[in-house]
Amino acid sequence: MKKNPIREELCKILLEYGANFKLYKIDSFQFRGFKPLVGNRFAYSKLLIPDILRIDRVIYFDTDTIVDTDVVELWKFDLNGAPAAARIIYPVSGAIESEFLQSVGLNLNDRYFNTGVMILDLKILRAMNFSEKAIKFSEVHEKNLATADQTVITVLLNHKIEDIDTRFNTIVPPNEDLKNYERGKNIFHFVGAPKPWDAFSSKIHKGYWLWEEYLPIELKENFLN
Repeated sequence: MKKNPIREELCKILLEYGANFKLYKIDSFQFRGFKPLVGNRFAYSKLLIPDILRIDRVIYFDTDTIVDTDVVELWKFDLNGAPAAARIIYPVSGAIESEFLQSVGLNLNDRYFNTGVMILDLKILRAMNFSEKAIKFSEVHEKNLATADQTVITVLLNHKIEDIDTRFNTIVPPNEDLKNYERGKNIFHFVGAPKPWDAFSSKIHKGYWLWEEYLPIELKENFLN
C-alpha cells in the first residue's frame, strides 16, 4: 500500500488510543465509468462492504461526519429483519434525480435516503447478493447516478430500509448554526461545499468550530487555516 502521510498519522493516533483496526485497499478502478461525486468515485466503495467485511453487522459513517454521541443506541437498533437502516431525508419527489428514480420503478412518494450513516446487516445483504447487484446497476446506469452510492441504495433497498432518528444523521450544510443543537446527542454530517477542512472554511463554514474541536492535535498543523 502506497505511503500516505495523513493515513499514517491517523493509524498512529488509533494505536495510541488502543483501537483495534484493519485497513482495506479498495481498487477504485472498477468504478472508472461511474458518475463521480465531488470529484471522485470512492463513495461507491461502500457498495462492497458486505463482501469485504465477513461479519454480520456494522455501523457505517461517511468520513465527513462527527460522532458527538454514544453509538451504542445505534448498535442496538432493531432492524426488524431489514438489511439496513438510514435516515429518510425527503420523498423521491424532492430528489435531484427524481426523474431517473421514477424511470427505474420508484414512485414520487417513495422514500429517499441519505447514506452517510447506516446500520447494515451484512448477513442479509450477502444473502441478497447486494454488492454484485449494486455494481451491475451502477454499470447499467453509470451516467445517471447523481448522488453515487446513495442513488443505488435508494433504488435497490427502498422498501427494505428502516428509518433512523434524524439526530443520528444531522445534516449540516455550511450555513447551519450548530449552536442550536444540544451537545452529546447528535452525529453531525457535513454536506455540500465547502467542508470545514477546506481552504478558508474557518471564515465561512458555521460548523468549523466543532470540527476544529474534534481535530486531533497531531493533525492540526496540517489542516488549520
